[in-house]
Amino acid sequence: MIFRSTIFTSLFAALAMTGFATAANATPLTYDLTLTPAVGTLTGTGTFTIDATLSSLSLSIDGHTFDLSDASVPLAGIFVTFYAGDFTSLTYVGNDSDILVSMNAGGLSYIYSNYNGTPVSSIGSISAQPAPTQPVPEPMTLVLLGAGLAGMGAMRGRRKAA
Repeated sequence: MIFRSTIFTSLFAALAMTGFATAANATPLTYDLTLTPAVGTLTGTGTFTIDATLSSLSLSIDGHTFDLSDASVPLAGIFVTFYAGDFTSLTYVGNDSDILVSMNAGGLSYIYSNYNGTPVSSIGSISAQPAPTQPVPEPMTLVLLGAGLAGMGAMRGRRKAA
């Protein structure tokens, strides 16, 4: 009888913990960007979020916002290059302007060209800072603590009964 009770308790605890388990997902990396021109007067800011699918790109230069929706050919006008696992360049070809972001010995740099209206261009560097993240609560810690205390109480009750 004690053997069945132990198996039932273990099975119940395992099923309860399985109900709290969640799938693990990779977290996309988001960077806040500031563009500083070395040639030209155009400046800009933006964000760059990358995961396995390049889920988000947003840059604003001279009032023009680049994002994934206005590429000249959706997703075919955006090229991300990695070498030996490291980011080397991002090329974006838009409907009326384009931008090349590349990684070199000096860090991130960009070349921006706008062909719509009065042609303008800018060449400079990009400073990228990881976007601030919110702390993630750990609810499983309390569940595990509670399960451990309940298990210890059950074991103590059995020892007293025996």
